[in-house]
Amino acid sequence: MPDGRLPKGILYGELSAGSRGRGRPLLRFKDVVKRDMKALDIATDNWERLAEDRTKWRQQQLREGGDRLDKYWTRGLALKRGHTVSR
Repeated sequence: MPDGRLPKGILYGELSAGSRGRGRPLLRFKDVVKRDMKALDIATDNWERLAEDRTKWRQQQLREGGDRLDKYWTRGLALKRGHTVSR
């Protein structure tokens, strides 16, 4: 790509003044919600359709997902402590 093209300038450009903060960039609200839905095993591509039926959404998606996640965390903690885990 020739010099002077906008995409090349953006890709290889540097800040003219100031500096970037250290560490990972802050997460957006949307990113946090998507991360939490993945942790609860909720499909992120069709969650809006699933949430239309509020009762089913609360019962099947949120509560059951929360229970699965809680069991997963509890099992992980027990394994870290060296305890045997029963299913």
